[in-house]
Amino acid sequence: MGLWSLPRAGVLSLLTLVSPVVSMVRAESIFSEPVAVVNVGKLDNIQPDIIYLMRAVGSPQIGGFVNIMVDQYSQGLDRERSAGVLVAMQGETPAFVAYLPLKDFDQFKEALLAFGEPDDLGDDKYAMEVGANTVFAKKSGDWLYVAMDEAMLEELPADPTTLAPEMEEQYEISARFMMKNLPEELKSMIVEQLQGSLDQAMATQAEELSEEDQEKAEETAEQTIAQLERSMKEMDQLMVGWNIDSSSKKVYVDFGVQALEGTEMATEMEKQHEITTEFAGFAVEGAAATMRFGTTIAEKDRAQFVTSLEAAKSQALSQIEENDEIPEGKGKEVAAEFVEKLFALLSKTVEEGVFDGGATVMLDGEKLRVALGGRISDGNQLAADVKSIFAEVKDNPEVPQIKFDAYKHQGVTFHTVSVPVPDDENARKMLGDELPIVIGTGDKSFFVALGQGCEDMLKSILDKNASLGKTKVTPVEVSVALGQVLRFAQSVESNPALELAIEGIADYAGKDHVMVQSRAVPRGLVYRITVEEGVLRAAGSMNQANAQQ
Repeated sequence: MGLWSLPRAGVLSLLTLVSPVVSMVRAESIFSEPVAVVNVGKLDNIQPDIIYLMRAVGSPQIGGFVNIMVDQYSQGLDRERSAGVLVAMQGETPAFVAYLPLKDFDQFKEALLAFGEPDDLGDDKYAMEVGANTVFAKKSGDWLYVAMDEAMLEELPADPTTLAPEMEEQYEISARFMMKNLPEELKSMIVEQLQGSLDQAMATQAEELSEEDQEKAEETAEQTIAQLERSMKEMDQLMVGWNIDSSSKKVYVDFGVQALEGTEMATEMEKQHEITTEFAGFAVEGAAATMRFGTTIAEKDRAQFVTSLEAAKSQALSQIEENDEIPEGKGKEVAAEFVEKLFALLSKTVEEGVFDGGATVMLDGEKLRVALGGRISDGNQLAADVKSIFAEVKDNPEVPQIKFDAYKHQGVTFHTVSVPVPDDENARKMLGDELPIVIGTGDKSFFVALGQGCEDMLKSILDKNASLGKTKVTPVEVSVALGQVLRFAQSVESNPALELAIEGIADYAGKDHVMVQSRAVPRGLVYRITVEEGVLRAAGSMNQANAQQ
């Protein structure tokens, strides 16, 4: 909005913000093949959306101020076309030019008189002093181009909006980075800088790691650099966009990546479009939170994941060794054995190349129930490993007794146990005096559920998994019903600020979610974070409460 409401300061601010980003990029030509395009949406869309957002978060006065300023300083601009910034490289120097859509140039110049009269340089060029800087502008057709260097106004596109996809207009502001236009020299420089940072980090932690752990860390770093080099070569575009959707009463941010056609990365991206899940049952209606994830791992990338698991295993073993609460001797031996077996199964799962699973959180009054699960290379082996570990500590009175192979449901074997809940008022409100836990193991699956009634909850999820079978899905889906979470937190421990937030969200049941979703685009994926109106209202109520303190 600064670009519209305060022309001089806004243009300079936008150029200043873009400059550090574009210093990392380079293109072979000026503006015809930009390395980045920043797009500011149509003012007729942005202005009411900003006013709506400010009202939703409890700051209508800011919305009113924005409305006045925009109306005053957007005179002469075309409110039905986008503005933005084009970024390219000129030799070793970043070059950028902002563009404004004109409707009445003389009217626009009059709006600038409050800040000083522009100098007419001839040939439709102008200059204006902005602080210690001189900003240059050129009128070309129904566009006004603005740059910090007059030379940048010599080569200009007839219509700069053609350099960004039409879909960018759905956003209030978006940025698209054309990675394919980065020169090889700059790509190499970025990789070298990351290599230097990793080398420095490893040198710093060298004294804290064993020789074996240091070797694993170096192997992980090498694989990371190799992955980055490949991504730099095969990536087409990166995109980020922010939108206020006042008609649907929500705000969202999109992050997208797209690979070059014909590359291995493009093939891998297309595979993500065909993902299926066997755990769709975790999408429980009325849950406070649900999560589902799934992806495939390319064969050439599996070694990197396994190396990372090895590093994590080494760290876990070190923590066991240093933990004074674990008895020396048998206690630490058993813990280390379990870690070894668990990570062996995780490595086998990675080598099979499929991640698939989910989780659900239910909040019933003051009671908490949680269930999670997913694919594993051998669930029966997991059960055998757990049994062997507990067989070694079954005589320890502090170890809860698990009832193995209690029964089966939908091909999953249930192992049940109850553990005492610490003598804490809030903990016992949520979990009760005894916490029931169920571990479920199938041929290629594992499940964990806890809380009062968790067995019935897990059975219901398994029934839904069985009825839906393999279901085509996107890689990620997360949903949190904030109203439920706030009411649960308030029931456990009362807080005045939470009470105000609950009052603010009360009228938006079903429209109070924070969500993460993904969708397919050609040779790529877009991830969206959505905040619904109820969450905005709750945030506004809490902000007002904080302001009054």
